[in-house]
Amino acid sequence: MNRELARKIFECWQGYMETADRFHQLMITPPPSFLPYPIEILEEALNIVAKEYSDAGDRKRASDIQEMMLTQLASYHLKTNGADGLGYTDLPMTDEEALKQMQRTLDLILGDPSLKDVILKNLKKSQESWMEFRSKQ
Repeated sequence: MNRELARKIFECWQGYMETADRFHQLMITPPPSFLPYPIEILEEALNIVAKEYSDAGDRKRASDIQEMMLTQLASYHLKTNGADGLGYTDLPMTDEEALKQMQRTLDLILGDPSLKDVILKNLKKSQESWMEFRSKQ
């Protein structure tokens, strides 16, 4: 992948971050089809852009990209291994697996009124934060 394409993918990724944040507030990994590009392409592009920033001396920005990539994409590689808990896999989660996981998480949230209240407050804070961010652009 060349740098120009990596930059375009990175820009799409930045636009997706608001949606990703909302899912994150719900403690949900969105189905892979919600992503602007397949996981492997995102990982490659984000690594290229992070390296560009690092090579240019902007290690903070490079680190931020890597951290966001880890925060948003690592969950696609986690699988439940029965009694062993979670494990890493090279094969990313499918849309169907994500939907099943989403259902379990939402059932948990809706079954606990105090957790539901916290989640709803966090969603509102996220909305306000994004409104403020957009107003500064």
